[in-house]
Amino acid sequence: MQFGRINPAFLPFVSEIGDDLCELYRRDIAAMNAMRDCELEGAVQVGVANREVIKLARNWCAHLEVFGSGALLAEATGLPIGLGTFGCKHAKRGSSTAMDLRFVALDFYDDNCVGCPHRQPIRFPNLSQLVGERDRLQAERVQSVERECERQAALYRERQRRRADVRRLADSPRAGIIDLIEELDRAYDAVTHETLAKLAATVPDEIDSSIRSLLYDLIESGGDGRTHAALDALIPAEKDRKKLTRAALAALARHEGTHIAAEIVAAQLDDSFADQIDVALPAIFETASPIREPLARQVEPRFEALDRALALYPAQCERMLDVLLRSESERSRKIAAGCIEHLVHIDSELGRRLAFVLIDSLMLPEGEFGEID
Repeated sequence: MQFGRINPAFLPFVSEIGDDLCELYRRDIAAMNAMRDCELEGAVQVGVANREVIKLARNWCAHLEVFGSGALLAEATGLPIGLGTFGCKHAKRGSSTAMDLRFVALDFYDDNCVGCPHRQPIRFPNLSQLVGERDRLQAERVQSVERECERQAALYRERQRRRADVRRLADSPRAGIIDLIEELDRAYDAVTHETLAKLAATVPDEIDSSIRSLLYDLIESGGDGRTHAALDALIPAEKDRKKLTRAALAALARHEGTHIAAEIVAAQLDDSFADQIDVALPAIFETASPIREPLARQVEPRFEALDRALALYPAQCERMLDVLLRSESERSRKIAAGCIEHLVHIDSELGRRLAFVLIDSLMLPEGEFGEID
């Protein structure tokens, strides 16, 4: 973690608040002290958990040894805080090393202890407690995934049934459009997407209310490609622009089809979407302040949806910027900074209002999340 490094995007705001410099210093010191206390508390919690893991490991087998590199905090607290590793003269594989000994213990158990003929058990409780909890959680995750797969399969069958009902009453051109929607629902394909978009743009009247309903089903089913394709087809065909905008906001809330959804919002958003705008704002902000990940293609910022959201929902936009600037995620903070850098040209007082949270955000952890384009 590094202190004192100021994002260049913040400099104009810092220079505006010279009269409040003492207050900023006070807040910085308080933030650093709070961060230090939080880090110490976290380290102590790890040490307490490690002490329990060591007890369980030693109860598991007389041959099992635990080695650690004690730091100053370990000496001060008497807790095993620092890098730790396991060892055994009968081990088939070496041990991993980590601060959190729960992961080291389970790793070592899986590699060396399962079926070991040399084990000399001591007493309960022992490592079987950690292993049982790990296996229980894994089984719950598997069951959760299976239930979700079953739920998605049932929803897909219901969408198929609705498409079949519409197709029975459709003429040949409309039946062909329904078949394209079926193909996209089964597995997204860029060629099918392009074909559907061209048909919708060329003969929008063929996309009647029954087919539009199937496209909204496709959006609701989720998936970036399917959502993008359905929105592309609805833009020329849907006369109810509020319904289309609600679908676009729902897509943005899921971070799906974000570019086309942002275009719809930029063109159609009005003051009747207060119930949906908050969850869509993070994606709207990201389209205006995209993060370029390593080796990824450069994405140009698009400010139209952000500008329209600010004009209609300024309080919600400012509140969301505050939330992102306080986030532990450096990526979220960079997105917010990029948006602010643009928005101060529209609202000259925004930088001053957010100055304190901007400065506080400098105290949060930094990492390598890419860079603002």
